[in-house]
Amino acid sequence: MSTDRAVPAAAGPRRARRRRSPEETRRELLTAGLRILVDDPAEHAFDHLKAARVAAAAGRTTGAFFHHWPSQDDYVLDLIDFAFQPDQSSTLPLVERFVAEELVAGHPIGEVLARACELALEHLPEDPQTVIEYLLWKRAVTDREFGRWLLERFHRLDGDGARTFVRLLELAHRRPRPPFTAQNIAVLLPALVQSVALRQLVDQDDLPDGAIRWIVLSAVPLLTAGPSDDLDAQEYTADLLHRTELDRPIG
Repeated sequence: MSTDRAVPAAAGPRRARRRRSPEETRRELLTAGLRILVDDPAEHAFDHLKAARVAAAAGRTTGAFFHHWPSQDDYVLDLIDFAFQPDQSSTLPLVERFVAEELVAGHPIGEVLARACELALEHLPEDPQTVIEYLLWKRAVTDREFGRWLLERFHRLDGDGARTFVRLLELAHRRPRPPFTAQNIAVLLPALVQSVALRQLVDQDDLPDGAIRWIVLSAVPLLTAGPSDDLDAQEYTADLLHRTELDRPIG
């Protein structure tokens, strides 16, 4: 009888699990929260961003979550900052690239703006920044301290937008019409398009096709001026009222 004992086959080499860096884990948790907000904004802004839910969506543990944030409120504030980084917008880079390419190609600015509005209307309702912005306003109405904090973030966001509009105005050979600035334009035009985009998302029959194009094309001559136009906004408006007979008494 043989006394030889079978030697177990050597186990294959274990694949070492790649360790995520703390910054990578943090970004995964923020990205998961952003995805939850887009998929499920919820009636009460940010209340459903529980640590366990965010961690599960990121494939991480609640321990990893609380390693980076001492509370869920701290997480929400960082998530807002994360959401408003320029690279998190899905609409602005797309519209900016389209407008720049069309203007460089020599197409008329009116035609370019009209088509850019259609592009923005198509993408804005699903843009993470759009979803979060409306949740922010809802909370800011009842939380003044949060509102002040939010205003600082919007000022920073407006600065990013202003740089975009400075480049686009230079390509279109236009400049802000006093007293408007590139920062004012970065606030007003996106707000117009965003408001109409969200309204059309729930009620497509209330506005005629092309309404936002006409509104933006009407606003651009008020907000910007060409090389030979020295009128400020008040003078331009007075001239417009006169030419459209809106300054004449009724009767």
